[in-house]
Formats: sequence, structure tokens, C-alpha cells
Amino acid sequence: MFDQDGTLWVEHPMYTQVVYCLERVPAVVARRPGLKNFEPFKTVLSGDREAMAKLSMRDLEKILVATLTGMSVEEFNAEARKWIEAAAGIRNRANGSHHARSDWDFEAERTGGPEVDPL
Repeated sequence: MFDQDGTLWVEHPMYTQVVYCLERVPAVVARRPGLKNFEPFKTVLSGDREAMAKLSMRDLEKILVATLTGMSVEEFNAEARKWIEAAAGIRNRANGSHHARSDWDFEAERTGGPEVDPL
């Protein structure tokens, strides 16, 4: 689907936070192997994007709870930063850039460090 100016729209957009949680499912299942036999974790582990697109709001809530709880704020911040840096690295490699820098890097340089962690 294209916008009026010819730019491509994402037909089925997904929030970044949901993508983060879906990508964390394998790590959560590694710590809690029993989850691999239960929905919606079984669907996510299958890698079947069509099936994942059909997950209900309740299924997504189960994934969010499993992937966003049971860790300290510091652990969450570290995991989220790793994920963002990996995603930025993939994006920048696709663009031909060799160094991924986040907005946090620039903010830290400008101000001597953020007062509040953005995560």
C-alpha cells in the first residue's frame, strides 16, 4: 500500500515493544522450558508469522507478562539496550553504515549523560 506521495506504508504495523517481546520468547522459554508446549509460546517458537499475526490480545498479554516481568529494572534496561543496539546495527548494515549509534549516545555526549534512563 502506498501513500499519496508514493511512500510505502506498512500494511500491518506492529509496535516495537511487541516485536521486542516476541523476540524474547526463546530466552524466556530457555529459562522456563515448560512454556514451549503451551500457546501462545508454541506459536511464537514455530516462527510462523501468519499464525503469530492471528494471536489474540489475551495471547499477546501472556507474552508481555512472561517477557517483561521477573527481572530488575537494571536487567530490563540492559536487555532492551542490547536489543535496540542489535536492531540498529542490522538497520545500519543494510544502509551501508558500519557504526550504530543510538539517540542515547548523542544525548549523553550533549548533556554529559541522561538524567533519567529512557527505558
